Order: sequence, then structure tokens, then C-alpha cells
Amino acid sequence: MDVHYLRGDFEAVETISSSALEHVSVIADTLPIYIAQIASDQAQGKMLSGLELSLKVLKSLGIQMSTEISNDTIQKKTESNSIRISV
Repeated sequence: MDVHYLRGDFEAVETISSSALEHVSVIADTLPIYIAQIASDQAQGKMLSGLELSLKVLKSLGIQMSTEISNDTIQKKTESNSIRISV
């Protein structure tokens, strides 16, 4: 699968990883497969797809992350980044 990723054959990465996930029963064994899928998505510029898969994997590991961001949080982060840039 890694060879296909490195060659840019992302369709093969998807096919192989989907097939492999059907045969894996231990969550720890799925992680390298998911990592390859996420890297493939990133390489193709499919950031949202990679992020969604990342959140799904984290959830399967019992890690819940909020996908909701308040306007207040966005404003604070924007101000914080502006301060760092101007310094």
C-alpha cells in the first residue's frame, strides 16, 4: 500500500485499504491503514475527507472531539495569531 501511495496511485491505496480493513479485527492493526488513507487524502488535497476520517478513528479509540467552534473561539484565536505575527 505504501508503494502505491508513494507512486501517487491513490485509487489503489483506497482499494487495498478498504479490503484490508474488512479483515482486521483489532483496532491497533487498523491504525497504519487509516494513517495511509489520511495521508492519501492530504496528498490529493482532500483535507476535509482526511479530517473526517481522523475524527472517526479518534472516536473509535474513545477520544471524542468537538467539531463545533464558537465565534468567540474564532475571534480569540484570530487575535492571538495577530499578536504573534506582529511581534
